[in-house]
Amino acid sequence: MNLHKQAVLSSIENINQSYFTLTVEDKEVAELSQAGLFCQIRPRSSSFPRLRKPISIYDVDGDHIRFMIKRIGAGTQGFAQLRSGDAID
Repeated sequence: MNLHKQAVLSSIENINQSYFTLTVEDKEVAELSQAGLFCQIRPRSSSFPRLRKPISIYDVDGDHIRFMIKRIGAGTQGFAQLRSGDAID
């Protein structure tokens, strides 16, 4: 599937010091998604690297897609600093 969209974060939750989840709401993408598929995502902020990161879908619940991310380097730490309402591409 080749689908390019922008979405707004509906929530970000810290699981522990290493892991967190990002949740976006998008009916079209959710209908085409399932856990284990990858999305190439990046924050819309110009202060982040321009390259997208391949992140696996952790869960799909209705119109909500959730990604679980481990803080490893600058890119994933940048995702951890996002807030609800921030946009991702």
